[in-house]
Amino acid sequence: MPAPDRARHRTREAWPGALLFAALPVLVAVRDPETPGHYPSCPLRSATGLLCPGCGTIRALRDLTQGDVAAALAHDALFVAALHLALFSGCARSAVDRRS
Repeated sequence: MPAPDRARHRTREAWPGALLFAALPVLVAVRDPETPGHYPSCPLRSATGLLCPGCGTIRALRDLTQGDVAAALAHDALFVAALHLALFSGCARSAVDRRS
């Protein structure tokens, strides 16, 4: 398969994931995870009383959509760092693909 065809095929395969990736912050921005009833209860927290890393990630994402980086870091600093790395690597890969 020639290079331009492979790039187009890869782009078509990426759309569902990209749409999900774009829809999640919108959902979290609209539905506050701190308000009861918007999300299902956390099974880990219900069973053990411990704070769930996934719940911290959702709260950190909500904080980022509201522009509160300090609160996002307090909820899940690893997610904030990983998000920056993922965005950087995606942009870098896109730039390299365009040059090819």
